[in-house]
Amino acid sequence: MTIRIAALAMAAILAMTAELRAADWTMLPAESKVEFTGVQMGVPTGGEFTSFTSAIAFDRDDLAASSVRVVIELDSMATPLPLVAQILAQEPWFDIANFPQAVFEAGEFQQLSESGFAARGTLTLRGVTQPVSFTFAFTEYGADPARDGWLKVVMEGETVVQRTAFGIGQGEWGAIDIVADDVTVKVRLAAETQAAP
Repeated sequence: MTIRIAALAMAAILAMTAELRAADWTMLPAESKVEFTGVQMGVPTGGEFTSFTSAIAFDRDDLAASSVRVVIELDSMATPLPLVAQILAQEPWFDIANFPQAVFEAGEFQQLSESGFAARGTLTLRGVTQPVSFTFAFTEYGADPARDGWLKVVMEGETVVQRTAFGIGQGEWGAIDIVADDVTVKVRLAAETQAAP
């Protein structure tokens, strides 16, 4: 009887472990991106961050247990004009020397449609943490033919943040008549996980 109970307990633990593993996704850096767009003197301008990591534990059938954390290395900023990235790295703007990372964390999710979701969390930037709501589409691609036994998903969406709420643009740049306050952030996270046996 003792052996049978132990076997049942082990089976339950393995089942729980498989379920947790199924919700843990590993980001595919080459297929993921973080972009931003602002408006200067009425003209859209932007760029992207080429180095970032993520911890994704998302299950559309168990949103209460889901979470996402994205850490962006701000010195990986790239813009069409390299001089713009150099200016934005300085103290009046991102002050990357003192605040090298931006962090988005979300642990509250709501399903909006068949594949649409909202993530509510916080964004920490330049030492300031503000609440942020991020809407995204969650697309499941099923088994990856190039990687036997692996599943692939893409989380793709955007949010709008106010740069002045994070102190981005100090002194004379705090005014929003030349550089608009709203900044659109678009994120595409492609990830994979090993299918449960």
